[in-house]
Amino acid sequence: MKTQYCEQEHAVITALQSGSLPDELLAHVGVCPVCSEILLISECLREESMPANSNDELYLPDASVIWRKAQARAREEAIGRATLPIRIVRTCAYALAILASPWLAFQLSHAPSWMANLGLKHFPWPEMDGKWLATLTGTTLLGIVATVVCMGLSSWYMLREK
Repeated sequence: MKTQYCEQEHAVITALQSGSLPDELLAHVGVCPVCSEILLISECLREESMPANSNDELYLPDASVIWRKAQARAREEAIGRATLPIRIVRTCAYALAILASPWLAFQLSHAPSWMANLGLKHFPWPEMDGKWLATLTGTTLLGIVATVVCMGLSSWYMLREK
């Protein structure tokens, strides 16, 4: 790797920092690739540091606005990190439910012997002739009532005003 160096490089940098480039250095910059690159880079940096219009002032928002936005972003990131395990488990549960559905449909189509122990006196459903309440046992009714109560309480908890 060949390092390019010019003996007047330091003088060009000093002149650019002071704001005026003498004629002899300007002539040198025209022929020297190292010094011309320094001039090009300094002009680009100067243009970047200036506002679009000279009348425009740099606007910095109030510190409290920046602080609130930073706090909101930190809160959102913390919530995202905290709920990641929940999202992963929910996705796995959906995938498992989709994969288990064909197996469950196949198993329930054979009317297994353990189905009678669930609290239904009659199986399959078409034989009930509209008397479905008479087929339920006390355990099944208790389960249905408990489910409805839990659904009501969870709905109240989720929808209540904070």
